[in-house]
Amino acid sequence: QYDQYYSIPASEAEGIVSELRDGKDVNSLGINGEALVADDGSFSGVWVYSVKSGSPADKSGIQAGDFLTSLEGIQLGRDGTVTDYCDVLRSHNAEDTLSIELIRFGTGEIMGGQVNGRELEATGYLDDSTSGDTGSTSGDEAPAFFVEEFDTELPFWSYFYFGDESDFDLYTDNSQLMFDIKASDTYVYLAYDPYTYGDVRLDAEVENQGANDNAFSLFCRYVDGVGWYELNITSGGLWSILRYDEADSNFVNLYNGGSGSINMGRGQTNVFTFQCSGNQISAMVNDVLLKTVTDNYFDEGQVGISASSFQAGTASVGFDWVSVSEP
Repeated sequence: QYDQYYSIPASEAEGIVSELRDGKDVNSLGINGEALVADDGSFSGVWVYSVKSGSPADKSGIQAGDFLTSLEGIQLGRDGTVTDYCDVLRSHNAEDTLSIELIRFGTGEIMGGQVNGRELEATGYLDDSTSGDTGSTSGDEAPAFFVEEFDTELPFWSYFYFGDESDFDLYTDNSQLMFDIKASDTYVYLAYDPYTYGDVRLDAEVENQGANDNAFSLFCRYVDGVGWYELNITSGGLWSILRYDEADSNFVNLYNGGSGSINMGRGQTNVFTFQCSGNQISAMVNDVLLKTVTDNYFDEGQVGISASSFQAGTASVGFDWVSVSEP
């Protein structure tokens, strides 16, 4: 109903126009794409229509048809535009290394890598089936409910992290899954890929093998790019029930406290339980109920385990077994 006019200050436009006249790309990775966001806001990103040959995007392995979900840890396309994408590019130089995550729907791969750095590689696979309270899967080989004792390789699990990938090791040894973290403020998560669950119970026996105070976690209803619920326990006897919202890159504390039921210190083991049932999120340690909270934010997703270090330094955590069962 109204005439609207948009303009760019001449002082800002002159330099850009000069570079474009010289045939140079400005604030570009070589991607031609469009921002897309789900109607319910459950996921968003940038759909890649084409990639310029020889561009930084091309050299990193990005292909036409890829769906970029994050750049430098920033979720893309949340408002249905490429604003977040452009903001990241404007705040960096053309030769800077940028971390990137994407979905390759043609192969079902979830991929991570770097522009001007490490090439893309698969970090997980999509679960493209529907889900319910009893779990669902895209394959017949992986069980929905099971006890994992870490005696063999883990083909159905994939990891994600906060921090530097070179600062931690994740491996099995002597029937334990080991999280060895060598730097402070590093968070490593391992998710069970084949199934999504609505109502689910996780139990795990965990041993603290480190000298420093650290944390270990169980999580449920994890959806990449959206968030999850988490029970976080420290080796010092503190615990928290958390909700992580990837849109805000923020942990929300639903409840926290301390418990004398937690065996504290190096070499101590504990059995933790985390249950997501409807909108009731419950935490237990060594068969003692810590708390049940009510939250309606997430209703289904993957499950998994985690370990993390604090500002004090390193962490060494061993999971003896993990059980996934019906509540």
